[in-house]
Amino acid sequence: MRSKLLSSDELTGVRSLNDEADNLRRKAGYLINSLVDEFGGGYSIGGLPPMSIKKADGPDILGEVTSGFGKGRFVMQFSTEGATAKGQLIVERAILDQDGKEVWEPVLAIPLPKPLWEVDGEPISDSDKSFMLGASILHAIINGAAAE
Repeated sequence: MRSKLLSSDELTGVRSLNDEADNLRRKAGYLINSLVDEFGGGYSIGGLPPMSIKKADGPDILGEVTSGFGKGRFVMQFSTEGATAKGQLIVERAILDQDGKEVWEPVLAIPLPKPLWEVDGEPISDSDKSFMLGASILHAIINGAAAE
């Protein structure tokens, strides 16, 4: 728990978040659109189990993922780091609690405005970005959040 007032840099970050939130949401929308283009049909692509990614209309839920191995959704999360506004596109998966009620668990965070486009430390080509992101999302829905 914090016990002091924010710094002037942190104040700048909070103020800039107000201006940057729409930009970060727009970048999240571009990512989801690219995933819908790749995985919107619900087919098996590149040897992956079939899954479908669709946009959602709500202000809080930006998209939905369905597969034979679980379902997921996309939500935005905002933060500041010093004077910088940041966002994350969070993938959550549906699980059942002890009472059998569906709850949502965060399993993957995609940093915005600049996602990390590399696999095993190597950059991936632009043509592979949507596929690798979709594969990562499906992996997270199947396996949950892995410790890094």
